Amino acid sequence: MAEADDGNLPQITDIGDLKALGPKTEVLLAHPQPEFDSVGAKAYAARFKGNGRIDLLAYFCNSGLPPRSDIVPTLKNVNHTSFARVVESGMLKNPADDKNNFVFIIERPHHKRYVKDDQFVRQPLAEDFIVKNFLTPITAALIELEMAGVGHGQIRLSNMFWKDNMPVPAEMGECIAVPSGVGQPVVYETVERGLCSPAARGYPTILDDTYALGICVAFLLLGQNPLRGIDDKTLTRMKIEKGSFNLLLANQRMSSGMLELLRALLIDDPHMRWKPTTIDQWLGGQRQTALPAEIGRRANRQLNIAGQDYIQPRPLAQALADNVAKTVELVESGELDRWIRRSLMDDQRANFLTECLTAYQENAGGQRRDDMMTTYVCMALDPLAPFVMKGMRVMPGGVGFAMAEALRANISVQPIAELLTGKAIPVWAELQGDDKPHLVPLIQSMEKMKNMIEKSIHGYGPERVIYELCPGMPCQSPLMGGHYVNSVKDFLGVLESMAKQSGKPREPMDRHIAAWLCARDRKPERLFLPFTQNDVLGQLMTMLSVYGDIQAKHGPEKVPGLCSWLLPLMEPTIQRFHNRVMREELRKALREVAEKGNLALMSKMVGDSRLIEKDTREFDAARKYFSALRKETQVLEAQIKNPDAVAIKYGRPTATYVGSIIAAAIGMMTILRGLFGG
Repeated sequence: MAEADDGNLPQITDIGDLKALGPKTEVLLAHPQPEFDSVGAKAYAARFKGNGRIDLLAYFCNSGLPPRSDIVPTLKNVNHTSFARVVESGMLKNPADDKNNFVFIIERPHHKRYVKDDQFVRQPLAEDFIVKNFLTPITAALIELEMAGVGHGQIRLSNMFWKDNMPVPAEMGECIAVPSGVGQPVVYETVERGLCSPAARGYPTILDDTYALGICVAFLLLGQNPLRGIDDKTLTRMKIEKGSFNLLLANQRMSSGMLELLRALLIDDPHMRWKPTTIDQWLGGQRQTALPAEIGRRANRQLNIAGQDYIQPRPLAQALADNVAKTVELVESGELDRWIRRSLMDDQRANFLTECLTAYQENAGGQRRDDMMTTYVCMALDPLAPFVMKGMRVMPGGVGFAMAEALRANISVQPIAELLTGKAIPVWAELQGDDKPHLVPLIQSMEKMKNMIEKSIHGYGPERVIYELCPGMPCQSPLMGGHYVNSVKDFLGVLESMAKQSGKPREPMDRHIAAWLCARDRKPERLFLPFTQNDVLGQLMTMLSVYGDIQAKHGPEKVPGLCSWLLPLMEPTIQRFHNRVMREELRKALREVAEKGNLALMSKMVGDSRLIEKDTREFDAARKYFSALRKETQVLEAQIKNPDAVAIKYGRPTATYVGSIIAAAIGMMTILRGLFGG
């Protein structure tokens, strides 16, 4: 950015609590900057270490939705006057609730926010002033973003910092704190994105940004948002029926050059919309002819849905999405196909409908699924629109964020799961014409997610899909206590702090932790099979192995709380040993190791193969000895039960032997008497 305007820097004498975010920056936690708050994030003053100028802003992300943390490394390399460059990012405790938040630091804008919201009325600006001080710098910044492969997604006048009474360049605000689309008014969104719920709009493209830029320019020319007060659903329908340009500017007077620009930016066909580089060419004097907005083919006969007449397929698709029963009626009677072929005279769209209904029948597996049929019918009528399923509208690239929003709102993810497990996404890709080659990575990703969501074992399911599709999604396990944990190096530290809390569950593991570790640390899913198989011993060994590995690689060096949490769960492993003395010695040793907080050593002790083999050998030897004694005891017991047999077997030989001894003794005495004269 350019040199900061000292007049816009806060004059802070009492610095208060300072927290370093990284090696370069520090946050002034005692100095919130509410005038710079963003959607889903609170702003605080920040600065470079050793620098007295408070020329940075720290944003604490606290929306509960995944921030766009995955684009931070890219944005650090985007350096332009009209873009707030990202300086550092990391994790800090939010002074408001003492919970760890994802925090990113950007260069402080040089000016105040242009408007507080997008319901404004101001003095209209001259075309030349807009072109020089707004359009030119913002276009240049968008070119940098396009080269970096990132869409901004939050371009609106309430996210611009600018003075329209001075010849200074406008600056864009941040675009990281929440998923693209969250907090973005529908008026700035393309028709397709505007049809979705905010979190389900997916990643923005640079063409989405140029559309929003066109809306900004139009509002500056008009001095107001002429569509303020219109609800989102009605506004989107008006865009579809009239076209965005006609809706905003049909009767406005402007130069031919500005007319050319705005037609090209507000055209609803993304294939015809200008990119930033084309805008730059226009700014350089290279005039291009933009085609009028394609409103779409109109039928010569109306279809009435819920009291409203429709003659265009796109508005009709949205009406049918809200009226499943009518959709089924039109399909089963053949009326919809006839209307498309005879009244709309669009054989290609009729063929789309046939293909989609065939896919629906395969997907439904012979069952009647009216909601699913509606999904496929709407797709055929409007291939560019988001998927419709049980009232939800989701762009293919917004599946993960839609699931994250459903999780946050505690609503069912089943409609989205059915999109993944069915044929809707591959069929949608087939309808995209020339865009199909660009969609291959997306389709491959969705196929991978389908395989994951269909498995119910730990490490898979909807939890895994969310973490795979939302790189910024922190671990959602209740065991994280509301802290932002999206790095394995932070995981055990937070789990250790939670180990000291009362009311914790029996074991420090759940489906979210398993899925998050598989996604972030690439732990093999097979490690978590014991949790599905109810294998208590295997579950403990998994926790010790996984957590011990994390401790060895990422720390902390000691986790006595977590070790103590695991200690009672080790009794089944101790009971494996047959030697009572060995069991007591092992219990004592484990308690000592737990106090030292060494998970790896605990894992080694309970899984010591040599100790287990020794115990097994000694037990086998003792068992054999016991078996021999047992057999001998059984023989004796049998003999005691039959004393006559014992007497016959052992009495006669004994009597003969004793009699022989006595006879020999008598004979010897007789001889001695004879010898010695007795």
